[in-house]
Amino acid sequence: MSHFDFIVSGAGPGGSFTARKLSDWGFDVLLLEKDKFPRYKPCAGWTTPEVWKMLGWKFDRVNNYPIKGAVFYGPDLRSFRSDRNIGNRGVIREEFDHAMAVDAEEHGAVLRDGERVKSVDLVNAGVRVITTKAEYTAEAIIGADGTNSVVARSLGLRKKWDKEDLLFSFVKQLRLGKREREMLNVSLPDHSHIFITNYSIGYGWFSVKCHYLNIGIGEPFHFLENGKALWSTFLRDVARIFNISHLNLSKPDGYAYAAVHSPKGPTFGERVLLIGDAGGFASNLTGEGIGPAMVTGRMAAEVLTLSHEKGDFSREFLARYEEMWKAEFERDFKTVERVLALYEEHPHLRHWVNNHMVNFLDVLHSEPGLEENLLSAISSKGSKEKAFRAIWRDVPEILTRFVIYTVRRRIGGK
Repeated sequence: MSHFDFIVSGAGPGGSFTARKLSDWGFDVLLLEKDKFPRYKPCAGWTTPEVWKMLGWKFDRVNNYPIKGAVFYGPDLRSFRSDRNIGNRGVIREEFDHAMAVDAEEHGAVLRDGERVKSVDLVNAGVRVITTKAEYTAEAIIGADGTNSVVARSLGLRKKWDKEDLLFSFVKQLRLGKREREMLNVSLPDHSHIFITNYSIGYGWFSVKCHYLNIGIGEPFHFLENGKALWSTFLRDVARIFNISHLNLSKPDGYAYAAVHSPKGPTFGERVLLIGDAGGFASNLTGEGIGPAMVTGRMAAEVLTLSHEKGDFSREFLARYEEMWKAEFERDFKTVERVLALYEEHPHLRHWVNNHMVNFLDVLHSEPGLEENLLSAISSKGSKEKAFRAIWRDVPEILTRFVIYTVRRRIGGK
């Protein structure tokens, strides 16, 4: 039986980054991944500038595709184009996750991929992890093993998520040949194409990343009634914009993750911390998961380092992890949760906003101050509470400009 200072279960971006941090700080770390790298991961695959800053990588470390703007489509498929480049980059998760796991290994972590964790329990002064291939012990474990975390279940932190906590996404990723890319007829392949619909409370996306097409749509799990119908309707909308007739987009991959409320249930216990999707940390506004997983991984590494110094891995001591993530995330989670509740509970309001989304975006784009507040609200950094408060303050001005804009459009003015 091998012993390590810490074990990280799950070698996604959060787990690999945590293993790298702990290894840099001199600990013996075991990084376990149930699948063999490189492995497919259904995901939209976009990363923020903050992710690259945390990694400290040069952009040539792994294939990535700068996103130079966005095109938003309303329910009637009228569009609004923004060329605002905020530094986001598209990645192929198969390549990106593999590179992060290798990076952790290069920094000193022991990587064991293709080795699934079967159970975790507390033994003497540590934890015991039984996998499909071996048995290990450590002072503590970090659960970075996703929505259906074996670590969380084994140590009694959570059995499963309620449907109300989950976002369900359908995604299809295809590798394209040169002729297939040309036939798509995408005039702005370096922009994200975002679909705001009245048949989904989430949003749809269409993204070309050089040799890859990534297309998907998300919906709160408790609102999802007929996934097949949702996907078919979305494809019909996409087909009215792009030529996708030559592609097989049937049978998308489906996956659920906690991205509706702020994290519910314990994210810590005796000798255990949960990060990323295992703890429910994906953004409840955009669905972004990579950044929050890495931030919570860094927090977990800091807390475990202090625990090691004090020789205290008790639940009471590790509670400071929750204090850290609440200080960073909770206020924004709660702010967005209130906005989403209003959006969900009042479908007529939701449809009215959706139907006029393109006009609103035109108005906001014409006023840099108004647009800046909107960008702050959807950004991965900064206070969303402050941004939403500013947007609420600007509602009278926005509505006034919107009325003027609409009247001008109706009488054929500019």
